[in-house]
Amino acid sequence: MLYEQYIPGLPATATPPVGAVTRFGYDAVEHRGRRQPPMARTLSEDDELRSMQRRMLGTAAADLQRNFALAAWAIRKHLDYVSTFRFQARTGNPGFDDAVETLVRERSRPAQCDASRRFSLQGLVRLAECLRTVGGDCGWLRREDGRVQLIEHDRIATPYDMAVGTLPPGRTANDLVNGVLIGPSGEPLAYAVNKRLRVTGGMTFERMVPAEFLHLHGYFTRYDQVRGISPLAAAVNTFRDVYENFDYALARSKIEQLFAFIITRKSAEEFGNVEATVTGGTDGQPERTKYDLKPPKGPIAMDLDPGDDAKFLSSANPSDQFQSFTAAMIQVGLKALDLPLSFYDESHTNWVGTRQALMQYEMGAESKREGNRQLCDGWTAWQIALALRDGRLALPRGIAFNDIRWQWIPRNIRWTDPLKEVTANIAAVNAGLKSPQLIIQDEGNDAFEMIDQIAEWQKYVRDAGVTLTSTLPIVPPDAPEDPTNGRRK
Repeated sequence: MLYEQYIPGLPATATPPVGAVTRFGYDAVEHRGRRQPPMARTLSEDDELRSMQRRMLGTAAADLQRNFALAAWAIRKHLDYVSTFRFQARTGNPGFDDAVETLVRERSRPAQCDASRRFSLQGLVRLAECLRTVGGDCGWLRREDGRVQLIEHDRIATPYDMAVGTLPPGRTANDLVNGVLIGPSGEPLAYAVNKRLRVTGGMTFERMVPAEFLHLHGYFTRYDQVRGISPLAAAVNTFRDVYENFDYALARSKIEQLFAFIITRKSAEEFGNVEATVTGGTDGQPERTKYDLKPPKGPIAMDLDPGDDAKFLSSANPSDQFQSFTAAMIQVGLKALDLPLSFYDESHTNWVGTRQALMQYEMGAESKREGNRQLCDGWTAWQIALALRDGRLALPRGIAFNDIRWQWIPRNIRWTDPLKEVTANIAAVNAGLKSPQLIIQDEGNDAFEMIDQIAEWQKYVRDAGVTLTSTLPIVPPDAPEDPTNGRRK
């Protein structure tokens, strides 16, 4: 191909400059020896992270959560934003909506919800989000008794001791991808659940669970991906480096406290003087003056010999450069969970910057909430179906099962500046840009339930014969002052 095809008008005999042929290509795939060349192969995420590597990554992330306070805080803060919801029935029939809400409230209690009878529904959702954040995924198993059992990520794996005939006919262990039996289109058919051995710490095969009873709750970034991968995978090394640097900086600071000063002696052979200035040694060698270096309780006073010098061993530890670099590393690590630095360092920015960071984080948190909301929706439909089957709940006339509506409302944070945000919301409602329902829902509350509570409160106030006002009293500017407190009457 002639060079004039790349640059029109240039003679074909001209010598193209270096790099001109690839000028309209992708520089990212060109290897010029300045950096590591890109890999030419493309593997599935499950081949990039096989069973042993998955276990190592999960162990490293769990170790950070267990021992590094910063990583544990980041995970907890992530859970606060994406795993807390409130239930509200939306069928439109007040009596049936109350019955559904009562059912959900009762079935959400630990004894009715959790197989181990320790966690409520909200506790299970938060724990499931924690497990998939640290380990990549977890199993949400629906049991026959209506309770939920969580299966941690390392318990779902291709077993080494699977008995013959465990898999469906025509299926072999080669059809298992990291413990998941997949179909022709990549859909999950069953999961190999293993049991922990308390003595050896290993695993032994327990059973194959059909996919209709177990939902794999995880983080996925590719279409062909079967097992989830933790979002902390990109930040594990960063957090470990920060953790180690903290230890090194603290160790160095302790060393400086132990070795407070150094003593420098002037050489006796300086400028040709070979005679010792201090004599009296038992072996004929000069005897050095010894100083008492035991740290006293009060100030240190030293009577030095001529030629000796004492200096305090000190440095700017940790240095400003170290602190700035550590803050940058912390910021990079927090980005794995989309957390802004202002969550960690409240003095990092002003109110406007904090507000902007929160708005951007809310956009990213919505997709993570959606996965947990789907868990709650599936659990709700399951519980309503069981209640209808057992006769604990009855459908009103004209309402079918598919007509039942509900909503799991995420519990957002409170307003940063209530006066400014209330004023802005009132202006938005008056201009028709927002509805009161949407504003109240964004705050994490239910608008209709709030109106019912206000009506109940107003009725109680009227029955009690009390007059209340929500308007602050206005003091006339010409009112006389009260001599007792200096205020106007």
